[in-house]
Amino acid sequence: IPLGTLQFKRGLFAARHLYPDDWPQMLSFAFSREPISRCLSMYRFLLGDLTHVATARGISFNSEEERFGFFLQLIQETFQSETNSGPCGLRFSTHVNPMWNDVTDDSGKVCVTEIFRLEDMLPALRSIYKECGLSAENLENSVSRNQTKKERVHDYLAVAFGPTIEKLYEGDFYL
Repeated sequence: IPLGTLQFKRGLFAARHLYPDDWPQMLSFAFSREPISRCLSMYRFLLGDLTHVATARGISFNSEEERFGFFLQLIQETFQSETNSGPCGLRFSTHVNPMWNDVTDDSGKVCVTEIFRLEDMLPALRSIYKECGLSAENLENSVSRNQTKKERVHDYLAVAFGPTIEKLYEGDFYL
């Protein structure tokens, strides 16, 4: 659902438009993934989109490093775009949006009650279930863990492009 000027400020959208009277008292939460790991995961997930844009622009790659560099360039172009869809479409721009934007208000203040680390998902969910008065009896069986095999090239990309990713996702490193 397109959210207009709040497309990439989903916590703020919820506070203003979905629960304006209840938001300050509501339990609201998000899960934060380590930004470099998240960026590499987005790269794998959006590889088809990336290939489509590269082909449309007449670009080919001689290495994984060139392809990943182009991916980061597209993220930068998306952040600088005047439209929500950016140069690659709304699907791409939504996925590469910094988490910082989604969990902060217009003044940069965190607008959700709690931000949990993704690697702490199970204890965090137990806490949330308890807060909501829900039974966590079968919780462990319902939590899926990412079983994607990490490729060696991603370790190299993380080191080679770490400073660029840190600039693109600066706020996310504080979550």
